[in-house]
Amino acid sequence: MRGDGSSYVYFNDPRLIRVADLHRGGALRHGGYLEQAWQLPGGRLRGAVGARFDAHELYPSSAASPRASLAVQAPGGVELQLAWGQYVQFPDLAILTSPAGGARLAPERSNHFVAALEKRIGGDARARLEAWNRDDRDLLARPLFDPRLSAGRVIVPNDPRYQNSARGYSRGAQILLQRRSANRLSGWIAYTLSWARLRDNLEGSHYWARYDQRHLASVYLSYRLTPSLNLSGRWGYGSGEVIPAYVVRRDGLYFLDERRNAQRLPAYQRADVRANKSFTYDRWKFTLYGEIINITNRRNIRFVSFDGVNTRTQRASLTIDRVFPIVPVAGITLEF
Repeated sequence: MRGDGSSYVYFNDPRLIRVADLHRGGALRHGGYLEQAWQLPGGRLRGAVGARFDAHELYPSSAASPRASLAVQAPGGVELQLAWGQYVQFPDLAILTSPAGGARLAPERSNHFVAALEKRIGGDARARLEAWNRDDRDLLARPLFDPRLSAGRVIVPNDPRYQNSARGYSRGAQILLQRRSANRLSGWIAYTLSWARLRDNLEGSHYWARYDQRHLASVYLSYRLTPSLNLSGRWGYGSGEVIPAYVVRRDGLYFLDERRNAQRLPAYQRADVRANKSFTYDRWKFTLYGEIINITNRRNIRFVSFDGVNTRTQRASLTIDRVFPIVPVAGITLEF
């Protein structure tokens, strides 16, 4: 791997641009895995054990990630699935070759456990209930970088160094109903309930992870009207994402706060529709498609950056942009 780059930021005054980070360098990475799978006659009991091994040129020792899984076929077409694994992730090259990072940083690690019940319904449908728990440690963070309130005063620590100071968990459950069919109706309905929380040992703080979303739901339906004409639609919902900053919203404005990641964006919601018309020939296939993204033209927004704070009023300046408006799309696909 090789890479170089830089990032620039401003604080309060957009005319005063400063370097936030620089990186340049290269490293060799290699890895491999071993796995042994087995099953009893009839397939009522299946299992697998294995391990992955990864090495990084900038680290003196390699990292091992063991894993195991087990599936038990119960009466009535219900299957119990269990899986466990330990996982290791080296820091990105941009962090390892940055003055704020370096090989002093340890790889991030997690223990992940999944349990699921799956029920086949007929020959083309299934219902699945899954729960998981993931414990993370040695997570990378910049605990002394973001502006915040402390004892009612504005504090701008501005320490860009990365630290392995965060640890936490992600846990939740998902229910899924799915039908797979080349003809007529196919698709799925899914709902996920989850929590993701972190604590920083250097700061002594607890907060919601940036990727924490309490509720996620999605529906995808596809219907084949004729062998060459297919209609489909997708709807997705996600409860408000975390704003990764020490801010709180009051009277439509953002102000600095003592709590990290306590404020969230409004819920995300989007519906898309699509039609495919295919023309099949002896040696090739031609497909004409049309799609409308965000057909309801819902205003969904995302956090982009923290831009400054008024130290007198404690008002924070954020850049928050709208994502996809309603977007019509048309195209062709050629398959040979």
